[in-house]
Amino acid sequence: MRLSLSFWVILLSVSCVFAQYRDVRNGQRAVASLITYSKGEIKANGTAVFIGNNSELLVSSTPFYGADSAVVIDNSGKAHAVRNIVGIDNLFDCVKVRVSPVKKIKPLLLSSSDVNIGDELYMLSYGVKKSGMVEPVKVLAVDSVYSLAYYTLDKPMKA
Repeated sequence: MRLSLSFWVILLSVSCVFAQYRDVRNGQRAVASLITYSKGEIKANGTAVFIGNNSELLVSSTPFYGADSAVVIDNSGKAHAVRNIVGIDNLFDCVKVRVSPVKKIKPLLLSSSDVNIGDELYMLSYGVKKSGMVEPVKVLAVDSVYSLAYYTLDKPMKA
């Protein structure tokens, strides 16, 4: 009896760990690279995140200034031309763009639960040197702007 109970407790623990790992891996696949062009020359680059469905991404608006086209390169290295800009928010330096649907990528979903001060979140890094790194960060402050939550994290910004 005791052995059976121990087996089920261990099995449940392992399945919880693998479920979290699966979510992190899906999150890593949802992060992509953005390259903008002006007159055929590379103008700027940035990081994009697949959201909502498998064809929309969020990215900083800065790389788009003066650009005439853009390409998103997904986690597997496949390039997708940006078809159109869906929306721009200059206040938060954010652009929502659309590409042709990408079937193998699960987008990041908005959290359905509230995040409180002191909670631990996971930051996904993306880049040439740090791609796929997962770093835990704590929430220092929670602010609300237009009924949306914005978080201050305990990760210092680089110069």
